[in-house]
Order: sequence, then structure tokens, then C-alpha cells
Amino acid sequence: HGTSGFGLALLALLACSPDPKDSPPNDSARAKAATDSVDWKLAVHDTSGASLTSLPGQPGVFRVTMPTSSGVRWHVQLNGPGVPLTLGETYVVTFRARAFGTRSISVGVAQAHVSWENLGFYRDVAVDTTWKSFSERFNATASDTRTRLHFDLGVSAETVELTEMSIRAVRPGQSNDSSARTNRP
Repeated sequence: HGTSGFGLALLALLACSPDPKDSPPNDSARAKAATDSVDWKLAVHDTSGASLTSLPGQPGVFRVTMPTSSGVRWHVQLNGPGVPLTLGETYVVTFRARAFGTRSISVGVAQAHVSWENLGFYRDVAVDTTWKSFSERFNATASDTRTRLHFDLGVSAETVELTEMSIRAVRPGQSNDSSARTNRP
């Protein structure tokens, strides 16, 4: 998705006080996961006033709040690091998500440079107020060393929370839980 005709605003990470009862399920593996919020950026291509919050005390949990929506999914986009992809190789995208109400979000793997082309994975998923885990395999449609995992959120103004976002290479015989390489927020 090009940015011509739209102003691209990368918004600063904001802090807020989470409600402990709203925390995602936690276990020792998740608690040890490294968090690098610098790698996740919110791109806003409309006037929605969307903002990105990294929740204190909840490593790796990101909240995207949108007071309004243009109805165009890529107008509010959370972009994170990808992994180098090889044409025809199998990868798995995993993440956990919920929203403050029922809505859909889109997730994809694309180039992290002009022409922003899709690299074989783009799905719409339904989310609601319960944390849900998503894991889906895909075959890369091109080789590229500069990729990104992105979440298109502009279709609705419902607040979304995301965590444990990753792209992993899958070797033959590996399950979705095995990882050759992962990027965690």
C-alpha cells in the first residue's frame, strides 16, 4: 500500500495503566519473552487519530485505539519486523488478539519497501473481547530480505490488543510451534 496522497504519521508509543483483570494469559515462557516495542510502528493514513500503546507491566502487549474509522483497513496499520523469505518456502504467522468489541482485523506479510507487495499471506480474522490465538501457515510467493508483518486495523474504530506476533520459518516435519526464527514484540 503506497503512501502517496496520504500523510504518513508514525505515532509515539504512549503509556497507560492497564486493568490487571484484562491481562492476557501468562506463563513462564511468555514472561521471559524479550520486548522491543521500538520495532513496532503505527502508520496512520487518515484522520482517525489512532494511537499505539505498549502496556506497562504487560511485556509485548500492544493496544491500538482509534476514536474514528475511515472504513479502509490499511488506513491504520501496525507494522513490525519480518524475516527474510525464500520463494516457495513455508512459514507460519502466529499472534494473539482481542478487541473491546466484536470486529475483524487483517494480518499480512509484505515487502517493507516500495512497492509494498504482499508476499503470500493476507487474512481477515474475527476478534472479540476474549484473547484468541491464531496460527496459520503460508508459502512465500517471492524471495525478499526486507519484509514486515502487518496488521490492518482501519475497518473499525474498536480498540484492538495484540501480543506474541511472529513469523517463523517452518522446516519439513516441524509443527507450528517449532521455530527457526521468530520476532516477538
